Amino acid sequence: MGYGLNEWVVIFAIYAFGGWLLESVYASMKRKRFVKRGFLTGVICPIYGFGAVLILGLFEWIQRTTPDPGWGLVLLFILSAIAVTVLEFAAGWMLEKLFQRKWWDYSQNRWNLYGYICPGFSLLWGGFALILVGVLHPAVEKLISSWPAFDYRIAAWLFMIDLVLDTTYTARAHLRDRHVICGLAEEMEEEYQRCVKELLEHEQVLRMADFIQHGRTTCLDHSLSVSYGSYRICKRLGLDYRSAARGGLLHDMFLYDWHEREPKRRWHGFTHPRTALTHAEACFCLNPVERDMILRHMWPLTPAFPRYPESYVITLVDKYVSLKEVFQGFRLVNRLPS
Repeated sequence: MGYGLNEWVVIFAIYAFGGWLLESVYASMKRKRFVKRGFLTGVICPIYGFGAVLILGLFEWIQRTTPDPGWGLVLLFILSAIAVTVLEFAAGWMLEKLFQRKWWDYSQNRWNLYGYICPGFSLLWGGFALILVGVLHPAVEKLISSWPAFDYRIAAWLFMIDLVLDTTYTARAHLRDRHVICGLAEEMEEEYQRCVKELLEHEQVLRMADFIQHGRTTCLDHSLSVSYGSYRICKRLGLDYRSAARGGLLHDMFLYDWHEREPKRRWHGFTHPRTALTHAEACFCLNPVERDMILRHMWPLTPAFPRYPESYVITLVDKYVSLKEVFQGFRLVNRLPS
């Protein structure tokens, strides 16, 4: 292959765009609506670009050092699976540490490591390496070989400028969103802030911002509204307002998109309190009032009666906030131009 720097940048850009297109199409078909994938604002997924460049670099090295083509492909499969898995782990770990958010999560797959990687996807990366060098890249190579060298330089520079600007803009936006999320309680009472401070610093609680609850309201925003409303009412009534604040914030910690048209989401209204309680108990030590508030907040849709006055408060506040968000979203949709 023997590519120069400009050619490698163009190859990176092609596969980064191809990865974004593949993921967006798959996610859109799964959810039956357009879903834009990727960390950046633009239409690229850099991890696919880095993965493709890494695989092609390994292939070039194997061709020089391994005379047997059959063993070369076996070696390519193994080394690519290992190398891209390491890349995926590093990228997932870095993004979560910087922005307290996961852009992919393999926690439901067997033998995963912190949700960043799992053996199934490592094998998939190895298979992708064989498809890349055998099918995809020959077509890409034929396409770019027809470009003049001057075009390489222009395309490479334009892409690098766009990548730097996009990364800077997106990183600032995510950091600003994280600051806003962590500061949502700052305008509320100082005592309330102390009640929920531990929760709002936990990465799993912040993940609720990734899922829409009603209209355009995220699950985290909804839970904060329910939490603060329950806190104020319980404080006024002389009830356990600290548990109300904490239970209200964790009551919808189910951590999935319930709008997905899947059989397992069909009974979301009945099953999500138990899922939320499971997630909450995995992260925090809950008292009986907090557990009851999370588990029974959907009463009377779920038949089990709440056991504590604070649980009845959150049940009523949750219904009020949900209706308010639904009607706000309905009015917003109706104002959009047709």
